[in-house]
Order: sequence, then structure tokens, then C-alpha cells
Amino acid sequence: MCAQILKKKKCSYTGNCTFAHSQEEREMWMYMKNNNLRNMQQVYDMWLSLAAQNCQADGAAFSQPNPEEKCIVMPTDYAEPMSGVYCHLCGKHSNGERQWQQHISSEKHKDRVFSCEGEEEALTWDYRFPGTRFKICPKVKGGCPDGVSCDYAHGPEELQEWIERRDFLRQKLAKAREDMLIMPAEFDFGKYNFLLQD
Repeated sequence: MCAQILKKKKCSYTGNCTFAHSQEEREMWMYMKNNNLRNMQQVYDMWLSLAAQNCQADGAAFSQPNPEEKCIVMPTDYAEPMSGVYCHLCGKHSNGERQWQQHISSEKHKDRVFSCEGEEEALTWDYRFPGTRFKICPKVKGGCPDGVSCDYAHGPEELQEWIERRDFLRQKLAKAREDMLIMPAEFDFGKYNFLLQD
């Protein structure tokens, strides 16, 4: 929903705003997104097709009007092709370059970049999240006092998984940079900073 509509009931970007101005419009856009419909013309064509099927099922003749007669334009017709305004990971639209940079620099977005939700190639991990040291803990034989909060791996199997996990997440990071979902000069990934270590 358009933030200006929600706050002031009036949008200063009318005609150019890429956000819904009513709950009905939002629901229609979500329906279009979920059915891979790019514009209102496709919605109309789909409706005609379904209506024709229903009429044929009822045994009635149905003549389709010329599809060129009706062409309805919506703001989303212009919003999708614009580069850098929509994050497919978070489902968030940005009005401009500054807002886009703020979004892709946020912790929530970075977590989404590295998450494996809904991905077929997502791997399941047996050990804890990697620490900052990709070596076996020197205290592990005597019983490491740090336990699960230790920065070192507590065995060769755990270390091997950490290395595999780092390689997997580095591929995700490279793809995110390629897709412009991470700032080119971004080097602060919070708990994922181990990706930058050798």
C-alpha cells in the first residue's frame, strides 16, 4: 500500500506511484502477480477465455470481441520494467535509487540473501552455525569451556561442513552481487562476515 495514501489519504505521485492506492487494487495486483499476469489486458483476456469456456459448457454461443478494443493501463505496467525498484527476495518495491540502496543495505535483506528458504538447492546442515575461526578448537580434547559459543569447530566433520557452508554461501553472495541485490562495496554482513575470511 502507498504510505502517503495510508497517512494523508492523498498521493503526490498519482499516475507514477508504484504502490496500491486501495485494498481492492492491492488484491488485484496480488492476483495478477500470483497468476503471472503482467497487465490488465492479460486479465481481461483471461476473463474472456474463462467466460467463453463457461458459455460453451452451458451450450451457448459466445463471440469474443476484438482484444484490441480494450486496453487498460495500470501503474504496475510501468513499475516492473524499471531496474532496481523491486526486490524479488523480500517482495519490496523502492521508489528510487536512494530507497533501493537503503533496502539492500538492511540486515533483514542481507538475511534474505543468505537464507535458503524455498530453494531446491538448499542444503540441510547437521552442525551449528560457523564461528569466526575455521580451525579445530585447541581446547576441544580437554572439553572446551565455551561449548556452542566457541569460535572454533569442535571436530573435523564440523569443520568440513563449515567449509562447505561457506562455499555455498559465497556462491549466493556472488549471485546477489551479480543481480545487484548487494551493494558492490558492501563488506558488512553481520553474522555472515566469515564469508570474507580465507
